[in-house]
Amino acid sequence: MNRSLILSACAVAMLPAAPLSADDIAPPWWRDKHPNHEINRSTLQQWEFAAGLGNPLAEPGFLSPPSSVDPIAGVEPGSTWIDDDPDSSRQGLWALTEDESAGMINLFISNYTDGPEKKIRIQLTWKPRPHILPPPEDGSPLISAFTNLSLIPVYAELLSERPLAEDWIHSSYLIVVRPNPSSEIITLSGDILVDEVVVDTICPEPGTLLLLGAGVPFLARARRR
Repeated sequence: MNRSLILSACAVAMLPAAPLSADDIAPPWWRDKHPNHEINRSTLQQWEFAAGLGNPLAEPGFLSPPSSVDPIAGVEPGSTWIDDDPDSSRQGLWALTEDESAGMINLFISNYTDGPEKKIRIQLTWKPRPHILPPPEDGSPLISAFTNLSLIPVYAELLSERPLAEDWIHSSYLIVVRPNPSSEIITLSGDILVDEVVVDTICPEPGTLLLLGAGVPFLARARRR
């Protein structure tokens, strides 16, 4: 075989898997489908809000496992659906408020029932509402999870944030719930416009966490050599 053809084939093979959509740009590590990453104990949902439904369903083409009941995004009455953003090319937006008792989105997601913890990775495409002036922190998202095991919310940790075109922002967050609840409600609020949400979850089995913990000292010794 021609050497240039071999190099081209190798380059194609090394390309990362295509994302779900243009805004699925920070997927979690467990989505690489490695057999040791418990991919059968993970879920994936995406909302694009193409229509102003009060309880929109996750996009059917971006739902895993596909046999599961479609997760529902409950939108509070204080929220406003916008068909077309006059300041950008994006369409189908929810305008939320900082009042968590009014304009917010609640994502109900069920879990695998066993396991010591659940990891939740959230990707959010958003921007401050037009009346929010700089600094942008004044209009930042507020993200938390309520579970049946805790009376107080578990707040999300911001992992990354990057600017997109037309003043939009892509942020990724991590929520870790211990022990693993049977379900949780992820709450999105803030004086923001929301265009898209992608949620990945995984519930590792106890043995997986033990193996990962046992491997940490070995990795540390290997790095010191």
